[in-house]
Order: sequence, then C-alpha cells, then structure tokens
Amino acid sequence: MIIWNKIKNFVDKTYTDRETGEKFITFVLSLGTIGILLCLIWFALLCKEGLPLWCIIFDIAIIAFCAWAIIKAIIPGAKQVYKHLGEMGYKEKN
Repeated sequence: MIIWNKIKNFVDKTYTDRETGEKFITFVLSLGTIGILLCLIWFALLCKEGLPLWCIIFDIAIIAFCAWAIIKAIIPGAKQVYKHLGEMGYKEKN
C-alpha cells in the first residue's frame, strides 16, 4: 500500500503542480516518440532483410493508422494539457 500511496500522491501532484505536470507529460510524449522511432527503424531493417509484400502492406497500414491517431488525438490532447498547465501557472503567479 505504500507504493500505491506514493503513486496516488504523484498523480495528485501532476494535477495541482504545474512543473510536475509539465515534466510528466513531456516524459510521456518523449517516451512515445522514442518508441515510434524504434518501430520505424525496426520496420526499415525488416524491409532491408526482404520482408514479404503482404507484410509490408500490412505494416504500412498500421503505420498510417498510428500517424492518424497521433494527428487526430495525441497532438490536440497534448496542446490542451499544456494550455491547462499554462493557465494553472498563470493563476499561481496572480
């Protein structure tokens, strides 16, 4: 239960403390970016080794879906979070 309380306190702090919230969302987005880059590198290496055509088509469809999800959901959501954190910082200063 001690670990659960630490996690709960951290999550509560991300909602109330601007700096902690910015660090958390930046870390999550950075981790996602690294994962996407590693997947693209892996795909390129598989293509280089001679991946069958049906696999290439399927993988391109998955990459296109992920790009669509990033453009339609993740980027607007991140903008909204940073806007909220900016407003919270503005309220703290005043």
